[in-house]
Amino acid sequence: MQVPVTSAERKVFEEIDRRQEGHLERIREFIRIPSIAAEDMEGVRRCAAFVETWFRELGCRDAGIHETKGSPVVYGHYDAGARDTVLVYFMYDVKQ
Repeated sequence: MQVPVTSAERKVFEEIDRRQEGHLERIREFIRIPSIAAEDMEGVRRCAAFVETWFRELGCRDAGIHETKGSPVVYGHYDAGARDTVLVYFMYDVKQ
């Protein structure tokens, strides 16, 4: 059984397909940064700066790094004009 796809959803899927290789390359670049929190805090800070820049390139009007006693917190706010808000949380230190 196929689920019908709206024209708006189709546009989203086409955009994902069109930009897929660029996004994959950005992820490859991201995971090449040595940034194991227990071993290399300078690498973690480089990784945090990478994520902050990425947020800005994605259109976040407000992005930054908040230093803590541990790993820095990276935040970005993207206002799509929606009524509801989504919070995304993830760990960004990378172990190869």
